[in-house]
Amino acid sequence: MSDFKHILVVDDDEIARETICNSLEESEYFIDQACNGAEAKGKLLEEDYAVVICDIRMPEMDGITLLRKIRKNKDVPFIFVTGYPGDAAEEEILKELKPFGFLTKPFDHKSLRLLVDNAAKHYEFTQRRKKLLLEMEEEGNKRIQKYINTLKYIT
Repeated sequence: MSDFKHILVVDDDEIARETICNSLEESEYFIDQACNGAEAKGKLLEEDYAVVICDIRMPEMDGITLLRKIRKNKDVPFIFVTGYPGDAAEEEILKELKPFGFLTKPFDHKSLRLLVDNAAKHYEFTQRRKKLLLEMEEEGNKRIQKYINTLKYIT
């Protein structure tokens, strides 16, 4: 299974979680679920996900706190869903954290699928870029070491 197809759905409302999962049912994604932010944090630290679809308001750990904690270790696109649109405090925090997307419940299922597809592609390109940069750095280090070794014999 490609990590680019692994999604985590986080919502304390079981019906909302199932609705999101059902929206993506016919897609090519492997979908995992968490019922709160604390459970999601554990899963995110253990597994690699291409996209996280997350409710904002949840008990134990809300979605915003979850994103802050995860961003310290991983750069996974978050799509927030909320049943409380227009909350000024949340809007300010979302501007700061810059999630990949934001949907208001009830949401259009086509919009969700499109947003998830775009987030997964973004994650895939980001991961490929990181890998290429690492390979370039390693190749550069090998060349530098080769030149250093050559220069030792010149003096």
